[in-house]
Amino acid sequence: MIFAGNRPLLEAYRRGERHALTAVYHEYVASVVDVLTHGFQFESGGRTLRFAGFSDPLELEGCVQDIFVAVFSQSARHGYDGLRPFAPYVLQIARNRVIDELRRRRAAVARMGAGPEEGATDVASTEPPPDEQVDREQARRLVS
Repeated sequence: MIFAGNRPLLEAYRRGERHALTAVYHEYVASVVDVLTHGFQFESGGRTLRFAGFSDPLELEGCVQDIFVAVFSQSARHGYDGLRPFAPYVLQIARNRVIDELRRRRAAVARMGAGPEEGATDVASTEPPPDEQVDREQARRLVS
């Protein structure tokens, strides 16, 4: 509870002061990484779903950055009431960002179609197949 009994730090966070944002990051980054690597359950469309967590370190790092950009945004800084514990607020922002990303990915897959071939156009190559290229090269050598 980083802001419990520390009104000046809360006000500095709301103003977006660097030292307050740094303190928030250091206090909560481990918890955010834990949620993103171990996953969580959530409700969507009347179903209970599970995000299994990120296994790719680069994807994890990008998501952590995105989450703290959101936590440090003016709307998040002013949206926190200062009365309830801050950790659930940060972790809810993390969950929401992941769920939004999952929805974006699902929509992208739906736009592409059911299979990897659907929604993609096959581009015909103007070059002959490799075996034909070898045959042509051998024929050129014989003629010259």
